[in-house]
Amino acid sequence: MTMIPDKVPEIRVAMRGHDIRLEWEPAGGLLGWLLDRVLPLEPSPVEERQAASASGSRAPAAPSGPTLYYIYRDLAPDPLELPSKRAVPSPWASSPATPINAQPQPGLSLTEDVPFDDRERCYQVRGVRGTGAQRIEGEPSARACIVPIDTEPPAAPTGLMASVEEGRIDLRWEPNGEEDLRGYVVLRRTSGSDTLQLLTPEPIIATRYTDQLNLLAGQMYIYVVEAVDTRVPLPNVSDPVEIPVTAR
Repeated sequence: MTMIPDKVPEIRVAMRGHDIRLEWEPAGGLLGWLLDRVLPLEPSPVEERQAASASGSRAPAAPSGPTLYYIYRDLAPDPLELPSKRAVPSPWASSPATPINAQPQPGLSLTEDVPFDDRERCYQVRGVRGTGAQRIEGEPSARACIVPIDTEPPAAPTGLMASVEEGRIDLRWEPNGEEDLRGYVVLRRTSGSDTLQLLTPEPIIATRYTDQLNLLAGQMYIYVVEAVDTRVPLPNVSDPVEIPVTAR
């Protein structure tokens, strides 16, 4: 009989942009990986005839070949979902029954595109030989968990321009292209001051803004525009872009 695949000794999980990257050591370590790929000795013709004559009375052998891998994932409950009236077993109670890869894979890594939903994901890897009823799986690896969190801010707005009329200043800039963009915030300060005044209590979708708030003719104002995304409770904020303007 073929030996049960060794336990995967270590798995590592990390975020790369919008993807979760999972990597693991081969079952049995490096030595096991090397021995797993040694080709079996070819049987002699005599052994082949003996095997053929005994095949009718011998039970089928366990599947052989190099160790492949199934990846299992536990997903924490949705924090925004209303609790069910019925008691539901915790998803953390036992290993999930279905791997996330339909077929066992030979590689030692997996990349999964996930939403930034703040739901913890825990992964386990099992070595496997064979498929279907002949599948033999080893002991699951230790769990490796991660919570996908969006830490990537939008790009800074570009093309910021200003036009001045008596009692008003009009700002315009180019739109950002991020899918999770919530909008823009506009701030201003007077020349020589470090105190910024927020002009937009809520992010605005438009790529223009008109300021008519207590402008003093001849006073220079520094306008700052930042892009923000939809992350809650605190959005990611782009680098600021600013422009000096003298009011009329």
